[in-house]
Amino acid sequence: MRDDDLSFVELVHRDLQSVRWAESSELRARARRRSRQRVMAAAVAVLVLSGVSVTLVNRPGGAGMVTANGGRAGASSSGVPAEALLSKSDLPVPVDVEIGESGARESVRVDPLLDACARDHGLSVTPVVSRYSRSRSLVRHLEIDGRLNNVQSVLTQDLYRVNADEADRILADLDRSVSSCPWWRQPTQLDDQSGATAIEYGWQVVARDFAGDRALLLRRVTSPNNSPVVSTRGEEPAAVLFVVRVGDLVAVGGTPNAGVVRPVIDEPQLTDDQLRELARTVAGRMCADADRRC
Repeated sequence: MRDDDLSFVELVHRDLQSVRWAESSELRARARRRSRQRVMAAAVAVLVLSGVSVTLVNRPGGAGMVTANGGRAGASSSGVPAEALLSKSDLPVPVDVEIGESGARESVRVDPLLDACARDHGLSVTPVVSRYSRSRSLVRHLEIDGRLNNVQSVLTQDLYRVNADEADRILADLDRSVSSCPWWRQPTQLDDQSGATAIEYGWQVVARDFAGDRALLLRRVTSPNNSPVVSTRGEEPAAVLFVVRVGDLVAVGGTPNAGVVRPVIDEPQLTDDQLRELARTVAGRMCADADRRC
């Protein structure tokens, strides 16, 4: 082997050592999320005009199963109480369809964009892996030009059961990421392919400890015009979500563009005060099934 060939091999070896390889749990989580998105999209397309509830149940080693019913699934199959999640009757705005899913070994995700910003600022982001999880999205029919051919997500929610010694880390890591990411600029391609621009995101904790053992109300604002984040009010709807912990249960919920579900139309329907009240409702229900009673 020639000296220049050896140098090339050494360079490749050195570069490979610096590559971050995804953990097996992360790869499984990505596959589950992609499967979830496909099944949920199909469920909405088929059932959006029927007004029924949809439940997606993950089974180990198998694909998701779609069932439609008018009642709630019990907590025994997933280790997370379905009754703790908000339903149509809990919301102060109209909801037509409920879409739900249960699973296990899911990473606790609050805002993927915030995770990306934290990594970009040099922070180590290692999501807590839940023991069990359950999700529910509440959507409504949206009439455009006299036709019910679109849906709008009103509220998305995830409920996780985690190891008790890791529950506090979820909110501590969230605080740390927000402190490092008052604003973040991300390059993006324009829809018409005419060029590239940058979108600015900013995060603020707007309320604390209003429910459960610990709670946060997190706001993410978006600016598409390279303008400072502080001046983006009214330009793009803000994503607002709550994170509530009761014992070994952690709930994440909020307005649609918070990153949990991608609806056709992203326009939040709930105010900050309404989200805080909904979080208190969830926390009260979590008390009955957490590892300690409230």
